[in-house]
Amino acid sequence: MSDKFDRAVEYCCNYLNGLFEKGITRKDIESMSRSEMLGVFDDDFDWHTALAKSNTDYDAYDSIKRHCAFKIRTEQQLHRKLLEWVARILEDRQPPPRRKVKAKQTGKKHNFLLAALVKEISLKFNLNPTRNAESKVRQSACDAVSLAINKLPRERRLKPASYSRLAEDYVHAVKVGHFKELIFS
Repeated sequence: MSDKFDRAVEYCCNYLNGLFEKGITRKDIESMSRSEMLGVFDDDFDWHTALAKSNTDYDAYDSIKRHCAFKIRTEQQLHRKLLEWVARILEDRQPPPRRKVKAKQTGKKHNFLLAALVKEISLKFNLNPTRNAESKVRQSACDAVSLAINKLPRERRLKPASYSRLAEDYVHAVKVGHFKELIFS
């Protein structure tokens, strides 16, 4: 293996272990995937519509709740209507609406965190994000992330961990415009 590929794998291992050492759990990462799926981190998130539907639509309720949490965590100002809504939730004055379908969509179908890590690795270490599936040389950014995940202790292994699923998630993230700006740097 090339030196830059080995460094990329080491960087991924350190980054992923660092998440867990900071107290971030697999559940936290899954929650981020749900938030990504709902689009709550987007600059153009339509909180007005979500707020209007939050009494009757579970996804709207969940998205506005997650959007407010994101704004609070990143110390961004909340609109007065959102502040009032959060206060009502905290005081248990507005219960969440019932879901019309049994299970909520989790956002687990595509892992945007790992797709972003693939993008970061491809740029930082000058590796192609993906490769031809039949290639004998397996040194893409997806390969580096896959190898790093599989080097982690079993309880810390994230999914997806295979090259093919990481590549699928990366391609999907590109397709939906996930990489407007990098989240690592």
